[in-house]
Amino acid sequence: MKYVVERYLMSGNNTLNLITNGHDIITLSTSSYSTFVSTSIQNIIIMKVDIGISAANLKKVCDNLNAVLADGNVLYLKLRKFHWNLKGPDFMQFHRLFEEQYEAMEKAIDEVAERISTLGGMAIGTTIEFAELSQLKESPGTCPAPLEMAKELLQDHESIVKSLRTSIDDCEEKYEDKGTADFLTGLMQDHEKMAWQLRQYFV
Repeated sequence: MKYVVERYLMSGNNTLNLITNGHDIITLSTSSYSTFVSTSIQNIIIMKVDIGISAANLKKVCDNLNAVLADGNVLYLKLRKFHWNLKGPDFMQFHRLFEEQYEAMEKAIDEVAERISTLGGMAIGTTIEFAELSQLKESPGTCPAPLEMAKELLQDHESIVKSLRTSIDDCEEKYEDKGTADFLTGLMQDHEKMAWQLRQYFV
């Protein structure tokens, strides 16, 4: 069986993850990588990402995108939690709004993860990683009143917008990746709109 290695990632514990065309993950120690390739080269085809951006810059961009992915997932889960636990006379309007927003976030986080894969990176996918990388705060075991929910969500959207502005500038100016800068600009505009919707409850 031939493996086309689409992406390969160095992890912090001196291991190399090879992601193949069949979505298999082969994990090797860096010391055994050369031996593995030399003994199995007839079954391995290394496919590097060659799109005019250096490997170092691609890694920085993917790290940046994983932080965006973490924020998106934490916000998505918070929207779900608030949607499930609404009470009071404003139930239906907030119920619909939160549903619209978590559906938008579900689409957004999928697109961020696919952008990471497109650039040869590996998208994070565990709640531990989301919590470690996200700037957003959670409140386990508690659930505020509907207006307080809206206020917290508004603050989260605004925090994400501000961090995305920095990421957009970094991607274009530092990492020479205009494609990701454009992608993040669209994402930022989506968060600006969702923040605007929530802000109307406080004018």
